[in-house]
Amino acid sequence: FPVTIEGLQIGLKRCTLKKIKLAICTPSAGYVRVEFTETMVNLSKALSKDKDVLDHKFFYICGSVIPYNRQWTVEQAILWGATHVLFVDDDMSFPPQAVKELLKNKQYPIIAANCVKRVFPKEFMSRWFDGSEVVTDKDSSGVVEVMGTGNALCLIDIGVFGVVPKPWFAFPYIPETGGFNTEDIFFQEKARRC
Repeated sequence: FPVTIEGLQIGLKRCTLKKIKLAICTPSAGYVRVEFTETMVNLSKALSKDKDVLDHKFFYICGSVIPYNRQWTVEQAILWGATHVLFVDDDMSFPPQAVKELLKNKQYPIIAANCVKRVFPKEFMSRWFDGSEVVTDKDSSGVVEVMGTGNALCLIDIGVFGVVPKPWFAFPYIPETGGFNTEDIFFQEKARRC
């Protein structure tokens, strides 16, 4: 179920390209599940047959500082000449069709799947503008505007990184709650302000 952060008017000229050069970026702590590996193999096969994908390449880095890992993979994608970054977290598994759905909506500068957090009880990553959870199920479809979502399976036009100033990802402290924000929400809040 794709969600997007609307209001971003950046990188749209690049989004109109018919063929895309897709950088698949995975920030990792170093251990991946077998389901993730199978997902990446199946995704690579599907993208190799996709006439709208000019090329695709995997970028990954292992380390304990996820914001650094995300930033490094994006920098490598820029050097490679990517038109889009596809973040895929190393604990994700999904059919290739999920990425094809995101690619069909490449006109949005940022578009993502509404993934489930690794918490119990089950909770979705996406949030409405009032902060409440965006709940999706097998019958959900279409694109909706949300306040923010996770980067676990997220397609971003490379032009976004030319407009949003660094650091793109960080774990900022939230004094009101005594907690920390996630690096993906930090990035999306910065992108929304640009």
